Amino acid sequence: KRQTQGYALFAWGAEFFIRVHDFSRVEAGLSFGLIALIFGIAGSLSGGLFSALLIRGGKLDGMMRLGMYKCLCIVPFAVLLGFTGSAGVAVAVLVPLVFLMALTPGLGAAIVQAVAPNEIKAQMVAVYGVAVSFISYLVAPLMVAAMTQYVFGRDDAVGYSLATLASFVYPLAALCLGRCLVHYRESLRLAQAWSDT
Repeated sequence: KRQTQGYALFAWGAEFFIRVHDFSRVEAGLSFGLIALIFGIAGSLSGGLFSALLIRGGKLDGMMRLGMYKCLCIVPFAVLLGFTGSAGVAVAVLVPLVFLMALTPGLGAAIVQAVAPNEIKAQMVAVYGVAVSFISYLVAPLMVAAMTQYVFGRDDAVGYSLATLASFVYPLAALCLGRCLVHYRESLRLAQAWSDT
């Protein structure tokens, strides 16, 4: 769920700036692309660092907990991006939004590996990758297109569609992750016991 909005934004981000803020395709590509390049990489690198800090601080579920925190923090930025009428504000909001989106995607595979027995780690990561890619790559852009056309009924409402999706997907993801923390900790314990034997 938490990656659904990210893939929707990357599929529609440049078009959002073109339709809503009258950017040229070059301006939209450069603005969105440079922010994604710089702050996307920074977010990806920071995700491992932040989760390690949480784990060292005694939160064994630090990787999953970081995902929950990210989902709660990202909502105001994602909603503001879709509803602001200012191109400058939209570009500025995109910076923390992209950074936060990039924090956790790499941690998903690490979480799967942390709880999977050695004999099936690769298979479980592969299944995880297929499931996430199918849902995120296929469903997310279609949801934005469907909302833009059939709910809002006009092309320049793509920002509203992105904001609506974010306001639903991220809180739901935070709720799911929060409810999974206790089970994740138990899975870590069982995986350690399995490894010890």
